[in-house]
Amino acid sequence: YAEDTENGFLPSPGRVDRLLFDYRARTETGVEEGDTVSSFYDPMIAKVICHGTDREGARSQLVSWIDNSFVGPLKTNKAFLYACLSQSQFIAGDVDTALIEQSSSILTAIAPPSPLVLAAAGERFRRDWLDNTDWDKRAFNEGLFGFRMNASTKQSIDLFANGQHFKAEATTKIVGGGLCSDREHDGTIIVTERGQSYFFSTAQPASTAGGVLSDGDILSPMPGRIIAVEVAQGQTVTKGQKLLTLEAMKMEHSLTAPFDGVVAELNAEIGAQVQVEALLVRIEASE
Repeated sequence: YAEDTENGFLPSPGRVDRLLFDYRARTETGVEEGDTVSSFYDPMIAKVICHGTDREGARSQLVSWIDNSFVGPLKTNKAFLYACLSQSQFIAGDVDTALIEQSSSILTAIAPPSPLVLAAAGERFRRDWLDNTDWDKRAFNEGLFGFRMNASTKQSIDLFANGQHFKAEATTKIVGGGLCSDREHDGTIIVTERGQSYFFSTAQPASTAGGVLSDGDILSPMPGRIIAVEVAQGQTVTKGQKLLTLEAMKMEHSLTAPFDGVVAELNAEIGAQVQVEALLVRIEASE
């Protein structure tokens, strides 16, 4: 599913720029590269069915499918599915309908990229350059990789993902397994480990023109339509008070005040379509 598991499994619509399925399993999907998961329909991307000589064999096949498939750059629940399938209770078959609620913090946690993931991404960037792809070789000459042709076997490379900076050592040999990697047309490297896909770029993200967002900035968690506005600009609100309601993918999501304060800015109108991370309301804290 195109879902943001860290944010209450909210739908995460968007364009599917990259899709890779391991078709050794039965995969039922109507989504192709270039398609858009819209905010008007169910966010399902694919159904996957695996079989084996026993339950463990089928489970192992599903884990393998998840680790050798990815969809991006929109968020999906793939890492969550991997975590569920890999949990000791699930492996033992000792589960009930309370499993997700009881283990939600573990199942929905997004781990930072491991050293192996960073090494794989760095080496993929380096290998693509050496393989004479359409990589911009000027970046190499300008010191992007921080090494010269007669340097040692390790080369440092700066990587960026989700606005964060990482330093990786691109080696000529990656030790370990369980990784799936690919390169997008824009040069982004995707590395998948334990179901989680990381999208790396060597381009430093541009700073936000409007400055750093404050804790009182209420952003749209997904593209959708505003169906209710409960406050007006200048109004005093209390922590937890409903500000507005957003509808997307057959779901209604209420946005509330993070603390006591005043509505300093209101950019929401009933019936308006909004994009993800659009600033809808700004709350200034009370003295």
